[in-house]
Amino acid sequence: MLKFTDEQIAFQEVPNEVSLAFTIAGCPLGCKGCHSSYSWHSEQGTRLSPDYLLHRLASYDGLISCVLFLGG
Repeated sequence: MLKFTDEQIAFQEVPNEVSLAFTIAGCPLGCKGCHSSYSWHSEQGTRLSPDYLLHRLASYDGLISCVLFLGG
């Protein structure tokens, strides 16, 4: 089950794109200096179901040009 800790609109991650970005919980890498180290624990977050994702995409229809899945 995929879980996310954050959902936001991002302008800087992909040049010339308006992105709906999800920070996925449970990243096993643990990179030094990670700006999202709070998301490393896989048991936290909200389930990212297909229905939820489709609902969010419909909410931003015509406003976003990219979907990002960060971490995890």
